[in-house]
Amino acid sequence: MAEITEPVRRGQLRRWKDVSVSPFTILEVDCTKASWNCKLLRDGEIFDDHEVTIRMFSEVISEAG
Repeated sequence: MAEITEPVRRGQLRRWKDVSVSPFTILEVDCTKASWNCKLLRDGEIFDDHEVTIRMFSEVISEAG
C-alpha cells in the first residue's frame, strides 16, 4: 500500500505519482462526506475523487497561500 502523505487542501496543485497526466487543482475538500469528497479541476473539467486516494497517489507541486 502506498504511503499517505500531505493533507489535501483547497488550492493545491497536485500531480499523480505514477501516471503522466496533467496536474490538477483541488477545488474543494468536503470533510462531512466519507467518500467522493474532493473536487478537482484537470484539463478544464471538474472531477470528484476520494481524499485518501489523492493523498496516497499524488504529490503537491505548489499550494496557494
